Amino acid sequence: MNGKRTPRIIDAFASKAISPGKTWKIYLRAEDADGDMKYIICMLDQAGAGVYPVSLIKIPADQQKHLCGYIYLNTGRVQGLDFLSLMLTINIQDGAGHYSDPLLLPLNLNPRAEEEYPPMGLFEDRELGPIMIDLTFQPSDS
Repeated sequence: MNGKRTPRIIDAFASKAISPGKTWKIYLRAEDADGDMKYIICMLDQAGAGVYPVSLIKIPADQQKHLCGYIYLNTGRVQGLDFLSLMLTINIQDGAGHYSDPLLLPLNLNPRAEEEYPPMGLFEDRELGPIMIDLTFQPSDS
C-alpha cells in the first residue's frame, strides 16, 4: 500500500526526567489513513556531545493504521550519566516514504528524578520496541 497521506503522531507522553540506569518509556499514539506506517525513526541528541546513530523500530503489521503503545530507551549501567540532558526526535515513516511531523522530547538523567506516568486510559501498555542506542559518557568539549 503506497498511499498519498502522511502519518500523524496524535499524542505522546514521556517522563521529562528519570534516574540513570532506568528505562525511559515513550508512549505514542499515531495514525495513517493509508494504513502503511512502517518505521518509528528515533534520533537522540546528547547536549554537548552530538547525535547518536539513528535507530529504526519496525511497526508491527497490526499497528500500521492505528499505532498505540510505547517505545523505550534503556539508560544502561554506564557511569557518569548523572545530570545528562538528551533530546529525542521521533518521526514515523510510511511505506510511500512520507514522514510525520517530528516530535521532540527532552530527557534529563537525574539521580533524584521522580518518574512521571502517562494519563490513565490514553495509551495501551503495549511494547512497540526498543530504541537501539547505547548511551555513553561523552564529556562536553567546554
